[in-house]
Amino acid sequence: MNLTWQKISDPTSTTSNEGLRTLVLNTAFVYGGTVVLLGLGFVLKLLLTRVLSPIDFGLLVTGQMIVQVGQNLTQLILPDAVTRYVGLYAVQRMGKAKRALVDALKINLTLSAFTVLFLVAAADFAANVVYAQPRLKGVLVILALSMPFITLTETLAAACRGLGQVWVKVVCVDIGRILCVIVVVCALAARGLNSLATVVGAHVSAALLVGMLTGIVFRRDPRW
Repeated sequence: MNLTWQKISDPTSTTSNEGLRTLVLNTAFVYGGTVVLLGLGFVLKLLLTRVLSPIDFGLLVTGQMIVQVGQNLTQLILPDAVTRYVGLYAVQRMGKAKRALVDALKINLTLSAFTVLFLVAAADFAANVVYAQPRLKGVLVILALSMPFITLTETLAAACRGLGQVWVKVVCVDIGRILCVIVVVCALAARGLNSLATVVGAHVSAALLVGMLTGIVFRRDPRW
Protein backbone atom coordinates (compact mmCIF):
# COMPACT_ATOMS: atom_id res chain seq x y z
CA MET A 1 0.00 0.00 0.00
CA ASN A 2 1.35 3.38 -1.00
CA LEU A 3 0.48 6.24 1.26
CA THR A 4 0.68 9.76 -0.16
CA TRP A 5 1.03 12.57 2.34
CA GLN A 6 -0.45 15.86 1.24
CA LYS A 7 -0.18 19.18 2.95
CA ILE A 8 -3.63 20.26 3.96
CA SER A 9 -4.04 24.01 4.13
CA ASP A 10 -6.12 25.38 6.93
CA PRO A 11 -8.47 28.11 5.58
CA THR A 12 -8.76 29.57 9.06
CA SER A 13 -5.00 29.97 9.25
CA THR A 14 -4.93 31.62 5.81
CA THR A 15 -7.64 34.08 6.79
CA SER A 16 -5.82 34.84 10.02
CA ASN A 17 -2.58 35.53 8.15
CA GLU A 18 -4.34 37.84 5.72
CA GLY A 19 -5.97 39.69 8.60
CA LEU A 20 -2.64 40.05 10.36
CA ARG A 21 -1.00 41.32 7.17
CA THR A 22 -3.77 43.89 6.68
CA LEU A 23 -3.46 45.01 10.29
CA VAL A 24 0.30 45.49 9.97
CA LEU A 25 -0.03 47.43 6.71
CA ASN A 26 -2.77 49.68 8.09
CA THR A 27 -0.77 50.35 11.25
CA ALA A 28 2.27 51.25 9.15
CA PHE A 29 0.13 53.60 7.05
CA VAL A 30 -1.28 55.32 10.14
CA TYR A 31 2.05 55.82 11.90
CA GLY A 32 3.92 56.71 8.72
CA GLY A 33 1.16 59.06 7.66
CA THR A 34 1.18 60.74 11.07
CA VAL A 35 4.90 61.45 10.80
CA VAL A 36 4.56 62.78 7.25
CA LEU A 37 1.53 64.86 8.25
CA LEU A 38 3.42 66.48 11.12
CA GLY A 39 6.27 67.36 8.78
CA LEU A 40 3.97 68.79 6.13
CA GLY A 41 2.04 70.74 8.76
CA PHE A 42 5.27 72.36 9.94
CA VAL A 43 6.23 73.22 6.34
CA LEU A 44 2.80 74.72 5.66
CA LYS A 45 2.84 76.87 8.80
CA LEU A 46 6.35 78.08 7.93
CA LEU A 47 5.24 78.86 4.38
CA LEU A 48 2.15 80.76 5.50
CA THR A 49 4.11 82.87 7.96
CA ARG A 50 6.41 83.85 5.10
CA VAL A 51 3.62 84.54 2.64
CA LEU A 52 1.10 86.31 4.88
CA SER A 53 1.40 89.22 7.23
CA PRO A 54 0.90 88.52 10.96
CA ILE A 55 -2.62 89.99 10.84
CA ASP A 56 -3.61 87.99 7.76
CA PHE A 57 -2.18 84.81 9.26
CA GLY A 58 -4.20 85.41 12.43
CA LEU A 59 -7.38 85.94 10.40
CA LEU A 60 -6.78 82.71 8.51
CA VAL A 61 -6.19 80.69 11.68
CA THR A 62 -9.25 82.24 13.35
CA GLY A 63 -11.46 81.45 10.36
CA GLN A 64 -10.17 77.87 10.22
CA MET A 65 -10.78 77.42 13.94
CA ILE A 66 -14.40 78.60 13.73
CA VAL A 67 -15.17 76.50 10.65
CA GLN A 68 -13.48 73.46 12.20
CA VAL A 69 -15.77 73.72 15.22
CA GLY A 70 -18.74 73.72 12.87
CA GLN A 71 -17.26 70.78 10.96
CA ASN A 72 -16.83 68.75 14.15
CA LEU A 73 -20.40 69.47 15.23
CA THR A 74 -21.66 68.49 11.78
CA GLN A 75 -19.89 65.16 11.57
CA LEU A 76 -20.34 64.13 15.22
CA ILE A 77 -19.22 60.48 15.28
CA LEU A 78 -20.83 59.47 11.98
CA PRO A 79 -17.55 58.75 10.10
CA ASP A 80 -16.52 56.30 12.83
CA ALA A 81 -19.99 54.74 12.72
CA VAL A 82 -19.71 54.35 8.94
CA THR A 83 -16.35 52.61 9.34
CA ARG A 84 -17.78 50.25 11.94
CA TYR A 85 -20.97 49.30 10.10
CA VAL A 86 -19.33 48.97 6.69
CA GLY A 87 -16.69 46.70 8.19
CA LEU A 88 -19.39 44.70 9.98
CA TYR A 89 -21.67 44.16 6.99
CA ALA A 90 -19.21 44.16 4.08
CA VAL A 91 -18.42 40.43 4.23
CA GLN A 92 -21.89 38.96 3.72
CA ARG A 93 -24.35 41.86 3.57
CA MET A 94 -22.81 44.51 1.33
CA GLY A 95 -26.25 45.91 0.54
CA LYS A 96 -26.71 46.81 4.19
CA ALA A 97 -23.27 48.44 4.25
CA LYS A 98 -24.26 50.58 1.27
CA ARG A 99 -27.48 51.65 2.99
CA ALA A 100 -25.52 52.61 6.12
CA LEU A 101 -23.23 54.77 3.98
CA VAL A 102 -26.12 56.43 2.15
CA ASP A 103 -27.94 57.20 5.41
CA ALA A 104 -24.78 58.69 6.90
CA LEU A 105 -24.25 60.84 3.80
CA LYS A 106 -27.81 62.16 4.00
CA ILE A 107 -27.45 63.08 7.67
CA ASN A 108 -23.97 64.57 7.29
CA LEU A 109 -24.72 66.63 4.21
CA THR A 110 -27.99 67.94 5.67
CA LEU A 111 -26.27 69.01 8.88
CA SER A 112 -23.44 70.48 6.83
CA ALA A 113 -25.86 72.59 4.79
CA PHE A 114 -27.48 74.01 7.92
CA THR A 115 -24.06 74.71 9.45
CA VAL A 116 -22.94 76.54 6.31
CA LEU A 117 -26.06 78.69 6.35
CA PHE A 118 -25.51 79.51 10.02
CA LEU A 119 -21.84 80.40 9.53
CA VAL A 120 -22.57 82.57 6.50
CA ALA A 121 -25.37 84.37 8.36
CA ALA A 122 -23.22 84.87 11.47
CA ALA A 123 -20.03 85.82 9.60
CA ASP A 124 -20.77 89.54 9.66
CA PHE A 125 -21.48 89.57 13.40
CA ALA A 126 -18.38 87.51 14.21
CA ALA A 127 -16.12 89.63 12.02
CA ASN A 128 -17.32 93.11 12.97
CA VAL A 129 -18.63 92.71 16.51
CA VAL A 130 -16.74 89.83 18.10
CA TYR A 131 -13.32 90.19 16.48
CA ALA A 132 -13.55 93.74 15.03
CA GLN A 133 -11.89 92.52 11.84
CA PRO A 134 -14.17 93.11 8.82
CA ARG A 135 -11.98 91.03 6.49
CA LEU A 136 -12.67 87.96 8.62
CA LYS A 137 -16.16 87.82 7.12
CA GLY A 138 -14.89 86.83 3.68
CA VAL A 139 -12.57 84.22 5.19
CA LEU A 140 -15.42 82.64 7.14
CA VAL A 141 -17.81 82.62 4.19
CA ILE A 142 -15.34 81.07 1.74
CA LEU A 143 -14.09 78.43 4.17
CA ALA A 144 -17.65 77.59 5.22
CA LEU A 145 -18.67 76.92 1.61
CA SER A 146 -16.07 74.16 1.41
CA MET A 147 -17.61 72.25 4.34
CA PRO A 148 -19.96 70.02 2.29
CA PHE A 149 -17.06 68.82 0.16
CA ILE A 150 -14.98 68.05 3.25
CA THR A 151 -17.93 66.23 4.83
CA LEU A 152 -18.46 64.13 1.71
CA THR A 153 -14.74 63.32 1.51
CA GLU A 154 -14.48 62.28 5.15
CA THR A 155 -17.55 60.04 4.91
CA LEU A 156 -16.32 58.27 1.76
CA ALA A 157 -12.90 57.81 3.34
CA ALA A 158 -14.57 56.34 6.43
CA ALA A 159 -16.37 53.82 4.20
CA CYS A 160 -13.05 52.86 2.62
CA ARG A 161 -11.56 52.39 6.08
CA GLY A 162 -14.38 49.97 6.83
CA LEU A 163 -13.17 47.84 3.92
CA GLY A 164 -9.61 47.90 5.23
CA GLN A 165 -8.42 50.69 2.92
CA VAL A 166 -6.95 52.94 5.59
CA TRP A 167 -4.52 54.39 3.05
CA VAL A 168 -7.39 56.31 1.42
CA LYS A 169 -7.89 58.34 4.60
CA VAL A 170 -4.17 58.73 5.29
CA VAL A 171 -2.83 59.39 1.80
CA CYS A 172 -5.72 60.85 -0.21
CA VAL A 173 -7.42 62.88 2.51
CA ASP A 174 -4.99 63.88 5.25
CA ILE A 175 -1.69 64.07 3.39
CA GLY A 176 -3.24 64.91 0.02
CA ARG A 177 -5.15 67.93 1.33
CA ILE A 178 -2.23 69.61 3.06
CA LEU A 179 0.10 68.77 0.16
CA CYS A 180 -2.33 70.40 -2.29
CA VAL A 181 -2.42 73.55 -0.16
CA ILE A 182 1.38 73.71 -0.10
CA VAL A 183 1.66 73.28 -3.87
CA VAL A 184 -1.05 75.84 -4.67
CA VAL A 185 0.29 78.42 -2.21
CA CYS A 186 3.82 78.02 -3.60
CA ALA A 187 2.55 78.38 -7.17
CA LEU A 188 0.58 81.51 -6.29
CA ALA A 189 3.45 83.01 -4.28
CA ALA A 190 5.80 82.47 -7.24
CA ARG A 191 3.48 84.70 -9.29
CA GLY A 192 3.29 87.30 -6.54
CA LEU A 193 -0.23 86.32 -5.52
CA ASN A 194 0.30 86.03 -1.80
CA SER A 195 -2.76 87.73 -0.38
CA LEU A 196 -5.13 86.40 2.25
CA ALA A 197 -7.82 85.77 -0.37
CA THR A 198 -5.54 83.60 -2.52
CA VAL A 199 -4.42 81.51 0.47
CA VAL A 200 -8.04 80.93 1.52
CA GLY A 201 -8.80 80.01 -2.08
CA ALA A 202 -5.92 77.52 -1.98
CA HIS A 203 -7.50 75.76 1.01
CA VAL A 204 -10.85 75.55 -0.77
CA SER A 205 -9.22 74.31 -3.97
CA ALA A 206 -7.41 71.63 -1.99
CA ALA A 207 -10.70 70.50 -0.44
CA LEU A 208 -12.27 70.20 -3.90
CA LEU A 209 -9.32 68.34 -5.43
CA VAL A 210 -9.06 65.90 -2.53
CA GLY A 211 -12.80 65.31 -2.66
CA MET A 212 -12.59 64.46 -6.37
CA LEU A 213 -9.61 62.15 -5.80
CA THR A 214 -11.33 60.34 -2.93
CA GLY A 215 -14.49 59.97 -5.00
CA ILE A 216 -12.51 58.44 -7.88
CA VAL A 217 -10.77 55.97 -5.56
CA PHE A 218 -14.11 55.11 -3.96
CA ARG A 219 -15.83 54.47 -7.30
CA ARG A 220 -12.98 52.30 -8.59
CA ASP A 221 -13.62 49.74 -5.84
CA PRO A 222 -15.89 47.12 -7.47
CA ARG A 223 -17.51 46.31 -4.13
CA TRP A 224 -19.41 49.58 -4.28
